[in-house]
Amino acid sequence: MSRSLPYEKRWRLDRAMGVDRSYMPRAEVLPHLEALVSAGATRTGIARVAGCSPTTVAKILRPTSDRTGEWVQRPVGRRLLAVTLGQVRARPDASGLVPALGSRRRVQALLAMGWTHQLITEAMRRHGSAQMSGTVLHQRGVLVERRTADAIAGAFREFGLRPGPSAVTRRRAAEQGYVSPLAWDDIDADDAPRGTRRSAPPSSLTAGLDHADLERLLAGESRRLGPVARVSAIVELVRHGYNDRQMAELLLVTERTITRDRMRHGIAPAKEWASRGNGNRRGADVAEVAA
Repeated sequence: MSRSLPYEKRWRLDRAMGVDRSYMPRAEVLPHLEALVSAGATRTGIARVAGCSPTTVAKILRPTSDRTGEWVQRPVGRRLLAVTLGQVRARPDASGLVPALGSRRRVQALLAMGWTHQLITEAMRRHGSAQMSGTVLHQRGVLVERRTADAIAGAFREFGLRPGPSAVTRRRAAEQGYVSPLAWDDIDADDAPRGTRRSAPPSSLTAGLDHADLERLLAGESRRLGPVARVSAIVELVRHGYNDRQMAELLLVTERTITRDRMRHGIAPAKEWASRGNGNRRGADVAEVAA
């Protein structure tokens, strides 16, 4: 009894001062953390932005056998849900690692404009990095040093608004599918550049789902499907205006899995279907909320 007394006294004090000591389910935070990690964010980077320990992030991503990670303090959970990839990249740790995705896209965009690796690398030198742009573009892994990312961003600011001198580089970049800076809304976080998302998925993607399963899903009954049937279900659910979180709940998978399936098969999110007039009323509601 005496061991719980200090905790009870602290709890009463916090409550009197308006401090939120409530908890929220790990499942509410997990998809967001998985998406950040999938994009290249580290646990330490996420924790620094959210103001918590890397251990807290790790427990949410991989709960321990004693189920201590199944619940998250609500204030911590809210801070974690507010973390963006841009904030992780901009965290104040000049010697740390940051997601490489945006850096690689910036190099690709400069190549698409006709700036050669030699010129990009020279610009990176001026901005404080000894790394070469070609190495960053082709190296394995999803992280780069912060100083390298900052140098590439500097080169991007320096060159990104004017065409480069090499027509050969532009041609080779086009053959590789690289796109210019204007193709991105958020070069660090977009799923894909504008103009590359399919307005409608191929009909072959809808062939793997039983009609009865679809009816049950639309009625709100959660079902676990195989990979082929799941993709078909995503196609149909998107057409009915469901977002990734809602589909993850129905299909009993993580939101990250839904997003990955959509990206892999070129399935536009529900808000794009609604904006094109392809969704039903539910889709229109999603678009209005998103707006």
